[in-house]
Amino acid sequence: MALAVFSSLLIYPMVLKNLKSDSVITGQTQGEQKNGQGNAHQQYTSSTSKEDCWLCGNGSNGRLQCYWGEDNVAVIDLNTFDFVKFDINRYSSDKTLIKQKFGFMEIMSRSFQNGENLFIHTNPDRGYAEGTISLDGNSKLSIDDLSSHLCSDCLNELMGKYTDGSKHWNLAILDFNDKTLTPLEESVTGFEIGDFSVRCHYQKDTNKIDLLVWYSPLRYQ
Repeated sequence: MALAVFSSLLIYPMVLKNLKSDSVITGQTQGEQKNGQGNAHQQYTSSTSKEDCWLCGNGSNGRLQCYWGEDNVAVIDLNTFDFVKFDINRYSSDKTLIKQKFGFMEIMSRSFQNGENLFIHTNPDRGYAEGTISLDGNSKLSIDDLSSHLCSDCLNELMGKYTDGSKHWNLAILDFNDKTLTPLEESVTGFEIGDFSVRCHYQKDTNKIDLLVWYSPLRYQ
């Protein structure tokens, strides 16, 4: 099988606010400040309107909208909403699913703002993507940054998925077909999102996440 290699490095101005070395979530909760740390089951308020929400509205100015409806997923940085998309299902420019052999394995190497490094290879013909995410010491979720992208409803829906007591990284899986987010967590080793299954294992000694995503739609309705 031939290999198609794509490599890009994203460089952003470094903005650090409300980050503490012992914090797992930073930012403002509804009505009160929790010493820089949030609680997954509290209610959060966002000043972002539904119209400007990056998930249910038009806030991304086309960055996400151009992929809505595709049966694909991505790893997304919740603090910046930068993402790495896995083209497990390939589409033409008119959004038609390409049902032909691809014959290549795509290899991607990317970095996010806080220093997380992703090395992923995708095999569309076999319907899977796998690789590693190397975390950084600043791989923490910021409520302030997250709420600048999500409305209150989408923010609280996402935060309700977190497990108390686990590390709250700034990383999640985004489903472009259902417009849903599922966070990656140290204590969660697998989940289903849309038509995909995800297995994620955190290696504490290397501070890496081993990631496997495969296409697994329901066989029977």
